[in-house]
Amino acid sequence: IMTGANPQLALEVFSSQGGTIKGFVFSGSQMFRGDAATTAVPDPTNFHVYPNSREVHSLQAVDAGPRPLVNSVPFFTLANTGVTFSANGGQMKFNHSFAHDLLSKLAVGGLDTLFDYYANKIPDDSPTVPRKVDAFGGDAKPIIYHELKRPYSLYNWEAAFHSPMLLVDRLLKSQQFEQALKMCHYVFNPYGKGTDSKRFWQFPPFKEIDATNVLERLFMGLQPRQPNDQISEWRDKPFQPHVVARSRPSAYMKWVVMKYLEILIAWGDYLFRQDTIETLNQATQLYVLAAHIYGPRGQKIPKRGKVQPQTYLSLLDKWDAFGNAMVELELVFPFSNQTPFPIGVSNGVVGLANVFGFATTLYFCIPDNPKLRALRDTIDDRLFKIRHCQNIEGVFRKLPLFEPPIDPALLVQAAAQGLSLASVLNDLNSPMPNYRFYYLLQKALELCSEIKALGNAFLSAKEKGDGEAIAKLRAKHESSIHNLVMEVKKQQLEEAGKSLDALQESRGGPAYRLQHYLKLIGDSGSIPDAGVDFKEIADQIEQPVDESGLKLIGYEKEEMDKASAAADWQIGIGIVETLGSILHVVPNIAADVKPIGIGAGITFGGSNLGSASQAVARGLQVYGGYLSFQSTNAGRKGGFLRQLQDRVQQANVAGYEIKNIDKQMLTQQIRINIANQEITNQQQQIDNAKEVEEFLSSKYTTQELYTWMMGQIQTLYHQAYTLAYDLAKRAERAFQFERGLTTSNFIQYGYWDAGYDGLLAGERLYIGLKQLEAAHQEKRGYDFEVSKP
Repeated sequence: IMTGANPQLALEVFSSQGGTIKGFVFSGSQMFRGDAATTAVPDPTNFHVYPNSREVHSLQAVDAGPRPLVNSVPFFTLANTGVTFSANGGQMKFNHSFAHDLLSKLAVGGLDTLFDYYANKIPDDSPTVPRKVDAFGGDAKPIIYHELKRPYSLYNWEAAFHSPMLLVDRLLKSQQFEQALKMCHYVFNPYGKGTDSKRFWQFPPFKEIDATNVLERLFMGLQPRQPNDQISEWRDKPFQPHVVARSRPSAYMKWVVMKYLEILIAWGDYLFRQDTIETLNQATQLYVLAAHIYGPRGQKIPKRGKVQPQTYLSLLDKWDAFGNAMVELELVFPFSNQTPFPIGVSNGVVGLANVFGFATTLYFCIPDNPKLRALRDTIDDRLFKIRHCQNIEGVFRKLPLFEPPIDPALLVQAAAQGLSLASVLNDLNSPMPNYRFYYLLQKALELCSEIKALGNAFLSAKEKGDGEAIAKLRAKHESSIHNLVMEVKKQQLEEAGKSLDALQESRGGPAYRLQHYLKLIGDSGSIPDAGVDFKEIADQIEQPVDESGLKLIGYEKEEMDKASAAADWQIGIGIVETLGSILHVVPNIAADVKPIGIGAGITFGGSNLGSASQAVARGLQVYGGYLSFQSTNAGRKGGFLRQLQDRVQQANVAGYEIKNIDKQMLTQQIRINIANQEITNQQQQIDNAKEVEEFLSSKYTTQELYTWMMGQIQTLYHQAYTLAYDLAKRAERAFQFERGLTTSNFIQYGYWDAGYDGLLAGERLYIGLKQLEAAHQEKRGYDFEVSKP
């Protein structure tokens, strides 16, 4: 939060059981106890969006009503022992309110309609904050405009002020004076209708600014040993004029008027150099217009009093932010009764009225603007020379009443090439030189060499400027790419971490299966750790036996053999049982031995044989059952063995899966380390790219330097070309005079192509001079030659 000019941070400490423990206030690097019951806050720095709207506003209050923003003072109540914050704020719009209107005006009516909308038709649809003030960064009464004060005011300043003035500067450098004035009229128009002085300004903020005595009011309002925002900003950035002009827009206004005067003077000089009666009249009108806009020359005011000499020690307690001080002034007799009342407050000292010949003033006067005074000197110089029949160099001459005849073919050719007719007429009015042809030709060729060097220097500066621009753009793109790659690296690191977590989760499945199978087989082993190798469980696998192409273990071979033997015995049992049944067919034979009537009888026959056969069959069946039991038992043992082998195999597979997952986890951890290192490397690349970008922006040979060099070289380039071209035309006039010709067409107009900044103009003029030299050597221009014997 801001309290006055000092930023503060308020902190409330709460207990977990509820209630505030203590409040603290941080001011700069110091911390204080927050004992105050209420802390005032100027403007809360929160933002909110209206429902069903695209407009963004600053959050000023939160209420239980239907709308999030209400017209009340926002306050935030903490616990009973807490600090209550109160603030008064206003709405802040972050959207361009009339962008669609600007686009429609520009599409339908062009630039005239666009700038007319800026000047006169921006609606004021709010009773509290007018749209015009909000659009250009203005405060409440008194209105003070700053282009960075509102979120979108900078766009309107650039569109309605900076862009047209930039174009004015470019048009002036290319000598398109009429177009430059037309573009300047979108900001400053001295032909405005009405009687108010504000009618001249078309840019809305300049209409509302009181530009009278701005510096005097600024200096007189400074307090001794107290900082000032405007002065501090100027001291921090002394070589950035826009920083000062943003805080004091009257500087922009003076600069616009000075630029307008420079256009009028440059246009008048262009016409004055043609040195004809017609162009002199036009130049005179331009100079007179510039003189009227400038106004009377500033008067030199004599010293009105005697100031006692001061020293640094005597003024030590009176210094203000600008290094000035208020002192008493002893007035001389003729000026001893200017004002009978106090004249205001400055530096904490009330300005004394002129009582008994004393008053107060600043010890150091406000410095003069030498550029502004130089414009008036130039205007007076040009008007003096015109009124005293002098050319622009100050040489007295008499102009002919009629101009030289014009070749219509030259005018047609100039119009076909898109050149101005003034350049053609200027070529026809070149004066007769005072030197011979060869001397002028030599000087013109020397100037051509200088022109070619300046052209190469201009092209080199432009190429270096483009190189710096592309280097800065490439550095910016590299920073953007590095930041995007950093995001990808962070996502890759997050992906690697998630994969490691997934592997840790997947390790639980094989570990559970291994533990389960170890319990089933009765092994006392445990789940291996990540850094321990897995010991494979021995598997009880015998050498298989080939049985009819089948690879069988011993128990399976025994099962098959016993089952086969049991089957054979079953066949024998069946035969015996069948035989026994057959033997029952044999009749029985009985024999009795009873000598005394008492004895034994014997019966033998098929029944006996059949029963015996059946008994044998049952005996054989018992043995066959025993063989079947042995076969079944061997089969069970084989199944149990197979089950044990399968469980051992499953346990080993689970163990190896665990170790495989451990290896994958180790690999994933390495990938995480690599991802972290890549992020570190990428951050280093971002830091390096940022350092490169900062170096490209802060080094001496920046794009701005080459842009300044291009402007300066282009000005010198055109001036040198103009001088060389004039000298070349004089050489051609000397050629015509020495050869007795009336016309020649060696030095032509149009060497300077404004569309390409005059590149190759020196080379073209050099070829014209060489052609002129060759023509001079081909023909002597006289019939007889007198030579000394």
